[in-house]
Amino acid sequence: MKTLRTALILALSLSIGALAASGERKVIFDTDMGSDIDDALALLVLLNYHKAGKIDLIGVTISKDNPYSAVYTDVVNNFYGYSDIPIAVVKNGIGKEDGFYTRASTDLKDSCGRYVFSRNIDSSCELEEAVHFLRRTLASLPEGEKATLVVVGFATNLARLLESGPDEFSGLDGVALVKDKVDFISMMAANFDRKSLDNPEGSKPEWNVLMDPKSAKTVFEKCPVDIVFSGSEVGSAVRFPHDKIDEVLHGNPVNPVKISYDAHARVADKKTGRHNRPCWDLTSALYAADPDCGFFGLSERGKVSLVNEKGANSFTPDGRGRDRYLILKPENVPSLIEKFAELCSLKPKGM
Repeated sequence: MKTLRTALILALSLSIGALAASGERKVIFDTDMGSDIDDALALLVLLNYHKAGKIDLIGVTISKDNPYSAVYTDVVNNFYGYSDIPIAVVKNGIGKEDGFYTRASTDLKDSCGRYVFSRNIDSSCELEEAVHFLRRTLASLPEGEKATLVVVGFATNLARLLESGPDEFSGLDGVALVKDKVDFISMMAANFDRKSLDNPEGSKPEWNVLMDPKSAKTVFEKCPVDIVFSGSEVGSAVRFPHDKIDEVLHGNPVNPVKISYDAHARVADKKTGRHNRPCWDLTSALYAADPDCGFFGLSERGKVSLVNEKGANSFTPDGRGRDRYLILKPENVPSLIEKFAELCSLKPKGM
């Protein structure tokens, strides 16, 4: 298995120039896959746009330091016919626990003891380190071409990229490389509801920031390109109907995302096992893939900062500022739920 994965990485490395020359807008998905089921749904959103030729999903970087996060991502990619999308992982990061849902799919076996879902990797594989992949991939883009980063988990990988130095791929340090090769970052992080903005010191930190406030602080202070934030209040207002899971996944019970959603729901609501999960990460994925989708407004420009070591944030308006955040009007929520259901209805390989 390790030999197979190594060969795949080499092949992808050789072909990255061809990918970059395709003319499609490039997207890299940075996720803490396994922490919450919305990461899996966000991956489906991006795969749908990838299949439609509207984006080129050139890689997934994992910010959760658990081997099953990468295995699960690979299982989903394989199930939908995109086993060639490279996966890189954080090293010595946070989030080492399995989470609630990845192994429900990755460990599932048939009556003969064989894995139900095919994969290119297993939990013992040594995968490319995330910052190594990010530097290699960004540096390989042709002159004038840039990628969009979708960051929906811990800020660990992005912070380490910004703090990285010149290497064999580029003579630029991380900040300069991001400035040169990233158009903008769509980031699920922080709080921008009225209560939090009026009293930042007294607000509860958003979970992604709370888990790694040091990395979030690095990103908020050093990032040289525009960041469009989807605050926790946006995804909390949009809940994916559990009853739609069977419908959008084509009634196929042997689907890794369905199995994982059901497993996560049993933890979220132990009494009924049914749960309409907030669509936090899906909002950032949608905005990155289709900024003109029409579901969101944008705040004025400004500066996002941390106000304490726990990770509570403020927003200071500044017409020349780098940061904006998504604004969702309540009347758009029903149509946005339908849009997410449509985007998650990607047909599996072979259907």
